[in-house]
Amino acid sequence: MGVNDSHDLIQLIRQATSEIAAEYQRIRARAKEDPGTAGDQGEQNWADILHKWLPTTFHIVTKGRIIFSSGQTSDQVDVLVLSPSYPKGLLNKKVYLAAGVLAAFECKNTLRREHVRKAVRTSAKLGHLSRADRSVKQHIIYGLLAHSHDIASKRYPPKEVISKALKAADEAELNDPRDCLDFICVADLGTWTLMRMQVAPQDPSSLAAVSTSYMAQVTAQVQGRPDLDPRINPDPLGRFLTSLLRRFGPIDPVIGSIAAYFYDVGLFGTGSGAMRQWELTETSEDLQEFII
Repeated sequence: MGVNDSHDLIQLIRQATSEIAAEYQRIRARAKEDPGTAGDQGEQNWADILHKWLPTTFHIVTKGRIIFSSGQTSDQVDVLVLSPSYPKGLLNKKVYLAAGVLAAFECKNTLRREHVRKAVRTSAKLGHLSRADRSVKQHIIYGLLAHSHDIASKRYPPKEVISKALKAADEAELNDPRDCLDFICVADLGTWTLMRMQVAPQDPSSLAAVSTSYMAQVTAQVQGRPDLDPRINPDPLGRFLTSLLRRFGPIDPVIGSIAAYFYDVGLFGTGSGAMRQWELTETSEDLQEFII
């Protein structure tokens, strides 16, 4: 146990997490004077992280809308990851072609409970628009990123509050398992990742069934040292980046190999979450893919 704790990659991730925490304190000190600038700085922090940790061929941009071939657009998105093949002449236009968008993220300096439901609602809207556009061949990953949180509850710890809010929003806002929120990452608290898999249908009239869950990272005390084994106590940022790289793996085999390396070092850790089963009257290729 703990053999990987001193691994350079583990230490670099922890360094990046420390930098996020320092930036949060700096931004927070000025937020009341200029909340707009504070928000912009927080978004730029996350854009910088993605720029540093994703392949150099990906384009990372901030503040823009996704436009579909019908002319419909998404709400404004804080940070977007664009395909390596995205036209350079369109990178600064702030309206981004859906066919070239790989991922989009909403960013908050301080996560609050109401932000969770809004993000799930936005994820559903983005999913509907994507499936209606034949030129969009990829699932556009959507997630919610935050430096810290303000989750107040006398009865439950913050992680449990977020898990309950995510489950409630999912049940209230979604009617298709393809529309689930892909990530929530709170840099100083934890990361929730979507897991989706095919299961045996319980309803005889169903053609197929899919089970989804938002897997919160599991942490535990190991011999009195919570930092002893990164597999049991993964850094939230490391868990998020590992899962994101795994989702990008089909784009390039090298990305898949790097994601596997992150996973083997212990950055992803383990997770658990409440399951929701969807009985399907029709199925499609994009629902047959296992996701985590």
